[in-house]
Amino acid sequence: MCINPTGDRPLDTCEALVAEQKVKIRQLEEELQQHQELCVNLRTQLKAVDHACASGSATEFELTEERNQLIVSLKKSQEMYRILIENYPKGWVCLFDRDLRYTLADGQGLAVIGLSTENLEGKTLQEVVPPEDLQLFESKYRAALAGKDHTFEYKYGVRIYSITVVPVKNERSEIFAGMVFTQEITEQKQALIGMERLKNALEIKYKKQSAVLNASNQQLREEMIEHWRAEESLRESQQQLELFFSQSLDGFFFMMLDKPVQWDDTVDQEKVLDYVFASGRVTKVNDALLDQYGATREDFIGPSLSYFLGDNMTHSREVIKKIFEAGRIHIESESRKFDGTQMWVEGDYICIYDTHGRILGHFGVQRDISGRKKAEAALKESEERFRQLAENIESVFWITDTPKNKTIYISPAYEKIWGRSRAELYAEPKSFLDQIHSEDRERIIAALPKQICGEYDEEYRLVKPDGENRWIRDRAFPITNSTGEVYRIVGIAEDISERKLVEKELQDAKQMYQQILDAITDMILVKGPQSRMIWANKAFRDYYQMENSELIGIVDTEFQEPDYTQQYILDDASVFNTGKVKQILEEPIKSGDGEVHYFDTIKSPIFDREGQVIMTVGVSRDTTERKQAEKALRESEERFRQLAENIQDSFWLVSVELTDILYVSPAYEQIWGRSREALY
Repeated sequence: MCINPTGDRPLDTCEALVAEQKVKIRQLEEELQQHQELCVNLRTQLKAVDHACASGSATEFELTEERNQLIVSLKKSQEMYRILIENYPKGWVCLFDRDLRYTLADGQGLAVIGLSTENLEGKTLQEVVPPEDLQLFESKYRAALAGKDHTFEYKYGVRIYSITVVPVKNERSEIFAGMVFTQEITEQKQALIGMERLKNALEIKYKKQSAVLNASNQQLREEMIEHWRAEESLRESQQQLELFFSQSLDGFFFMMLDKPVQWDDTVDQEKVLDYVFASGRVTKVNDALLDQYGATREDFIGPSLSYFLGDNMTHSREVIKKIFEAGRIHIESESRKFDGTQMWVEGDYICIYDTHGRILGHFGVQRDISGRKKAEAALKESEERFRQLAENIESVFWITDTPKNKTIYISPAYEKIWGRSRAELYAEPKSFLDQIHSEDRERIIAALPKQICGEYDEEYRLVKPDGENRWIRDRAFPITNSTGEVYRIVGIAEDISERKLVEKELQDAKQMYQQILDAITDMILVKGPQSRMIWANKAFRDYYQMENSELIGIVDTEFQEPDYTQQYILDDASVFNTGKVKQILEEPIKSGDGEVHYFDTIKSPIFDREGQVIMTVGVSRDTTERKQAEKALRESEERFRQLAENIQDSFWLVSVELTDILYVSPAYEQIWGRSREALY
């Protein structure tokens, strides 16, 4: 039957009870064997008493019958408890003597860590426990033999266990052994407190009953003690079973048949299954299971197995058949609550047998794993999206396991860019280094430790098997776990060969343009906001007698006249604000050696893609010599004019072609009596 729990909650409280019950049941079996031998002697004596004392015979017979009935009931209960104990999850129980030798060890948890009963029973603590932990365990064990309980945590591999070591006493309260309860960390303390109270109550009751029994007939004393012990053991077992059911957070149920069935090749198994589905009924169910299904106890108690599993009878019959054939089964399956809501359950189902090996029914433990299934589905969807992304991007996406130094994923682009198979890299995680250019390899190997701190961003050359060189940009990003430790590193390696080619072309072009600009004799100066210098050509640097590194970021030099600098700033601001070209004639600029030259300057704006002015460029041509020549010419003309206008003779100039009169002195008018204007 597939019945579902409300969530993945441990059986912590009940595990301690079941483990303790297992020891008590084994002790009880040994005592019952002794009691059976005693019963044979008692029956012989009772027959003699029956003839001698008729008045007491009926009472003795009734007590004997009652005892026998209790023993039969006890054996049935023991069978049920044995099934629960043998399938006790996530832990184990050990018994050790005063030599610290294990005399008993059992529990499903042993298999989880690769151990079995045979690995422990008969061996001493020193033979089992690792040397580095021996002192810890020995101190706890000997403390238990001294009468002290100890609970401590112990990490074994990736699992953490709570270990409780307690003394074991006989009926005289003498410590003769120690017991170890090992289980994953749980709320065990509460259960232990409850058990201690129950133990004290039972001891008080035991003392009271002992006083009553001591007053009974001496002839029946041993038999009455045996009867009382069996009754108390049965009651204690029933109480523990009830506690096991009521306190568990997982769903428990018993599905029992009206009568036991045989399951082997001698029976018609299909007919047996028909009977099982018709007569199998839930006889006991805990609240956790009711909560899972949103049901009441009346909903579960009474209906047949076919009522619960009839929606898909073919599948359900196969499941029950597997349970009967294997004796137990662990499955995950879909189910529905009583309101129709779909859910997923994880369950363990175990057959219950009678003393003849016939099936009485089965016991089920279920937990609701709907949340886990949703998370798994979401994870699967996320992984699929990741796979589609990683397998379709042109860059290489890679993931490494840091503790194991292992590559756990490499995208298909690796084979295209590196020209090697991914299988090679999975087999040898460092093989990608083999194709890195020899001049870059040592630098990259030295940089690999930076991956774990998120500072790895490297460019290197890759030599493909066909000899082609490619440029790679490789970046890494560490991934941490909940404790902050790096356990994964993800990275992306991009082929940046095209970018490198463009960068080289740009660099070559930049160098070419700079050489061209440096060859121009006019001064060229590029400025940014606030008139800060950015770059100047060779003519400007030579005039200022400074290098570009000295010019970058300054507004002007210290040797420049303040008035000049202020005017430069105003002119730059005008170009920045208007976005228009500005022409400046006869702009004075002081050189590095202190001389002032005059320049004709054109300042132009430089725009970005959005049309905003981001820089200005000024081209200045030295006009000092021209100005000096013009001045000399003017002075020469003035001297000529003064000479020509003050001589008494008529003086004139004509063109080379003798077609145009260029100049006639004032004496012409005095000599010729005519105006000079008529000659021009």
